[in-house]
Amino acid sequence: MLYELIAIVRPGSLNEVREIARNAGTQVIRSGGVVRGYTNWGAFRLPKVTTKHQARYTDGHHFIMRFDSSGAVQSSIRRTLGLDPRMINFSVVKLGDKLEEIKDVNGQVPWNNVRSITDQIPSSKNATAQENQDTTATTEGEIPTEEENPDISDADVSGAPAV
Repeated sequence: MLYELIAIVRPGSLNEVREIARNAGTQVIRSGGVVRGYTNWGAFRLPKVTTKHQARYTDGHHFIMRFDSSGAVQSSIRRTLGLDPRMINFSVVKLGDKLEEIKDVNGQVPWNNVRSITDQIPSSKNATAQENQDTTATTEGEIPTEEENPDISDADVSGAPAV
């Protein structure tokens, strides 16, 4: 079965990250599995402050390891990483168990450099959305007319009671 280990190690020394990745890979190989590859994503800010082993972390060093092994090996890796005080967080995801599902999966996981969701939206959609927003929105401080909002009468706008 193909698994993907996504791990976050406390920031600081790259040697710690290498040692943790090497230990996890060694467990896979000793149990008859295959390590398909490692990907170092580097250190960056965590989505929220995380507390692990009585320490608070705002940054973490991320790496990914893809490997083929049995379910027992995957459980062993989870147990080992859970006890390591250098680990902030980790997750093991099963990518597939049939040859047809996993034959084209390589060992490297590219980083997505898109910074915001608006970068992913095609520009023609952005222009259409902006045009729609311009036609429906009123400027700040402007009072909508009766044509724009038929529920408003002249008495409501002036503040005087309707006769």
